[in-house]
Amino acid sequence: MERIESHNKDSKELAKQVLTWIAHAMRPLKASELQCALAVEIGTPAFDEENIPDLHRMISVCAGLVITEDESKTMRLVHYTAQEYFEDHPQALSSNCHNDILEVCVTYLSYDIFETGPCESAILFSARLESYALYEYASQDWAHHAYKSSVRATPLVMGLLQNQKKLDACYQAHTRNFGQWDECKRRYFKDKMITGLSFAACFGLEGPVAALLSAGADTESRVYRDGATPLSGAVIHGHGTVVKLLLENGANIEAKAYSNETPLHLAVKYKREAIVGLLVNSGADIEAKNGLRKTPLASAANAGNKSMASLLIENGADIEAKDYGGSTPLLFAAASGSVETVELLIDKGANIGVKSRIGHSLLSVAAMWGNAAVIKLLLNCGADINANDGGMTPLSTAIMRENPVVVDLLLKNGADIDARDIQEMTPLLSAVANGRIDMVELLLMNGANIEARDSQARTPLLFAVLKAAYRPGVEDHLIIELLLSRGANPEVEDNEHKTPRSVALEHKRGKIVELLDKFSTAIRESRLGSASYSSFRIGQSSISELDERIKFQKGKKPMHIQY
Repeated sequence: MERIESHNKDSKELAKQVLTWIAHAMRPLKASELQCALAVEIGTPAFDEENIPDLHRMISVCAGLVITEDESKTMRLVHYTAQEYFEDHPQALSSNCHNDILEVCVTYLSYDIFETGPCESAILFSARLESYALYEYASQDWAHHAYKSSVRATPLVMGLLQNQKKLDACYQAHTRNFGQWDECKRRYFKDKMITGLSFAACFGLEGPVAALLSAGADTESRVYRDGATPLSGAVIHGHGTVVKLLLENGANIEAKAYSNETPLHLAVKYKREAIVGLLVNSGADIEAKNGLRKTPLASAANAGNKSMASLLIENGADIEAKDYGGSTPLLFAAASGSVETVELLIDKGANIGVKSRIGHSLLSVAAMWGNAAVIKLLLNCGADINANDGGMTPLSTAIMRENPVVVDLLLKNGADIDARDIQEMTPLLSAVANGRIDMVELLLMNGANIEARDSQARTPLLFAVLKAAYRPGVEDHLIIELLLSRGANPEVEDNEHKTPRSVALEHKRGKIVELLDKFSTAIRESRLGSASYSSFRIGQSSISELDERIKFQKGKKPMHIQY
């Protein structure tokens, strides 16, 4: 910096401008963008290409602090310590670096060329981006610099915010990287896309917001795409002072946007706890329902946000309010996996026996989402471990979602291992149908009925053969061998008189036929446990070999090793 200070006035000024932009821009700038920025004359109506500085001179006056990346053509400081220095000592470059950048960006966006508004085709828009190097950066980041500089309602800023055509041109480029450009290509905007008040509110620009309100700006104006009001935008981005300012000027506290969400819904959704308190104290409807008929409390519970849920409950939120699917906040909390939120709701008196409209209990919801810690809490609170939810128990739900940890937890706490669903499927039948050998072995180790039949009289072994025939998987043969080794009867028939062997023959599964024939010779009247004595003699020697193959199949271990 001492070398830079020793330059003549013009060189010193150019160096500080270059360093200001590189150190304080919101993203790395291409050399062409920076050259364009340095050529802007504040307050002028058009760009003068004769002002563009020479790139080599821009680099040389910075006394070795700046380099250009060859591949990306971006400019950066030579070392991260230089970046840290200028972030910690911005006054070394300017009294207000962000304001300097802001004035350049707003001047650029206010050029007469943008008076035509947004482009009406992707080709025209691409051409505009190519022709005006600073257009994209200025559109996307001028408001960030405005916020960082605590900008007042200057004529320059107000001129852009109150010129609808230029603001729309700015907004078109602003939304390019925010998931809206596909929409832009399908439909170009004849009406205003966003108002100056909405733009200023979204970025927390208090001075401009106050000035626009004083000038009679419409507090109920909507953003084209999502219907958000200025209040919604301020809430989403956490600008509490602007929220208060808008409310004091008559903004509708119940105005809905997005999926019929009120500002209170949005404050909960985006975890703006201070704004939740502000809205509630300002009279927001705490029981308002969005498009799915969820209340703010349900949204907080769904996010597992204990502090937000507590705040809403303290302000009178209905702890049993149901959404479109009949779910209460407690059901949402169980799905979220937040033990603290579940505990809070139960402590506040929430009904632990609640079920959704389709019959899901708390335990089933927790099992569905694999939330073992919530399951433990619910069991300690007396939840029914065998609650039948439309033919499904928590255990069968865990099997369906293929979660062995939850399955093991439920079994250790007394879940009915042979409970049946509406198709008479037991957990073992479901595990076989899913092709999960780890859960098959876990269930067998815990005493699952190996000869249980579904509504069509199909046993787990027949299911395994059917799966290998129709939807073969890598573990099918191992599951078949495991079931046979544990005493499954290879000769039983279903309602259509099909046996495992007949199915294997029909589908030309020769290896399965050989395996079944091997174990068929072992069927005898005398039984030991669930296997015949002969099966025991044949099967016992093969179990250890089978376990080793299971152990190395896809890196999995047999259940008696893993658990």
